[in-house]
Amino acid sequence: MPDYFYLTILCVGVIIQIILLIYLFVKGKYYPYFGRDEEDSLKKRIFDIGLNLVIVVSATILSFSRENTELLVLIFFILLIAIVLCVNILNYLSYRKMKDPKIIWQTVTLDLSIIALFLIIKYILP
Repeated sequence: MPDYFYLTILCVGVIIQIILLIYLFVKGKYYPYFGRDEEDSLKKRIFDIGLNLVIVVSATILSFSRENTELLVLIFFILLIAIVLCVNILNYLSYRKMKDPKIIWQTVTLDLSIIALFLIIKYILP
């Protein structure tokens, strides 16, 4: 299949993930901590695993592509930055509600891991 098909699947998966996070925050069911909330239903967990699997599989297939690699990497990082910004904003708003400093530390850890990923891809991978 053409790379643009998998790129479209990747974009749609990330957009659905962002919309789902915003919807959960608006409903008051957003869980800002890493890991799973005890109240998560089995249906929601299966949906999350399936959505994340679709994102990972499409990103993996795109990473083995030989054509347009610069464009694909750029689009992948734009999507990654979009979802990280969404999580950062929702974590900040959750922190404003709950005043739990653990949220801030986990958000900083997420940001540092994304910066480390950028550096690894830029300097270590060819």
